[in-house]
Amino acid sequence: MCAKGHEVFANPAPATGVVLVTDKKEVVLAVRGIEPGKGRLDLAGGFCELNETLEEAAARELEEELSLSREDYGPLQYVMSVSDPYDFDGETFTALGVIYWAKLKPGARIVPGDDAAGYVTVAAKDIDFGKVAFKGEELALRRLMEMRVI
Repeated sequence: MCAKGHEVFANPAPATGVVLVTDKKEVVLAVRGIEPGKGRLDLAGGFCELNETLEEAAARELEEELSLSREDYGPLQYVMSVSDPYDFDGETFTALGVIYWAKLKPGARIVPGDDAAGYVTVAAKDIDFGKVAFKGEELALRRLMEMRVI
């Protein structure tokens, strides 16, 4: 209860992630530069900021983490929503993520930044799911494999 007697809900934090797909149907995965999951494979993405839509957050995160502008990839295509625990500074929060995929345009230049320490481009059959940072991202990648997007 808050000071005015209203019930306070522990709502999940909205987040987004993007699976970038090359012309060869390979995926671009970031390498996390921070905890949780430092060194693990990750989708470019993150938490929404105040008054930001999921699509705006996705575009902002692609620019911050991989230096990609909206002209570097095609339209965002919805894949699925996921709910994941997010361990931070000794506490576990719940992230409610919306995962998209987009076609990376030929010639787009990726430069890791923000909390991405690097990136890999890999064929779907070669993804080491044991190294993917979050379960929801694994589920989205597997869904894209079933859809034959990757």
